[in-house]
Amino acid sequence: MTLDLETIRDLVIILYGILGLVLMIILVTAALGIWFAIRSVLRHTNKLLSDPIEPTLQEAHKSVQNIRAATEFVSDTAVHPVIRLVSLIRGIRRGISVVAGLGQKRKSDGEE
Repeated sequence: MTLDLETIRDLVIILYGILGLVLMIILVTAALGIWFAIRSVLRHTNKLLSDPIEPTLQEAHKSVQNIRAATEFVSDTAVHPVIRLVSLIRGIRRGISVVAGLGQKRKSDGEE
C-alpha cells in the first residue's frame, strides 16, 4: 500500500471530521453540565434568600395591619367626634348670627 498525497489528504479529512465530532460532543456535554449547575445554584440561592425574607415580610404585613387597625380606632373614637362637635358649634354660631342679623352683608360706603 502506497501512501500517495490523495490518500494522506483523505485520512486527514476523516481524522479531522472525527475529532470535530468528538470535540462537539464534549462541548455540548460541558455546556449542558454548566447550564444544569447554574440552574441548581440559582434555585438554592433563591431558597436561601427567601427563607429569612419570608418571615420578615409576614411580620411587616402584621405590623401594617396593626397600624391600620389603630388608625381606624383613633379615627372612629377621636377624630370623627371632634369633627361633629366643631360642625355643630359652627352651625349653632351661624344660626345665631343669622337670627341676630349679624349675617347680613354690610353696604359699602359707595352704595348709598
